[in-house]
Amino acid sequence: MHVQLTPGRALYSAIDSTGIIVVRAPGAHTDLTCGEQPMTESSGYLGEPTSGGLERGRRYWDPVGGLEVLCTAPGGFPVLANGAPLEPVPARPLPSSD
Repeated sequence: MHVQLTPGRALYSAIDSTGIIVVRAPGAHTDLTCGEQPMTESSGYLGEPTSGGLERGRRYWDPVGGLEVLCTAPGGFPVLANGAPLEPVPARPLPSSD
């Protein structure tokens, strides 16, 4: 099942507690998976919250495709964009106060 990635869209893992919101959508088709299963628009996971994957409140991105997401619920598996794990967005330096 293909889910259109648009800014503001919430997506969930089918096999753990991972939840994300799309911040910046890529221009090309992107397969977004978690634990080798496609991300979906509704959370079907009924177990306990898991950890070890994404961190809540942190932004992640795909530097090749341009996808950027915000983690709203941590999970035990990494989120992959076209088979490559999303990377934490690097911190931006603050401007000098001089």
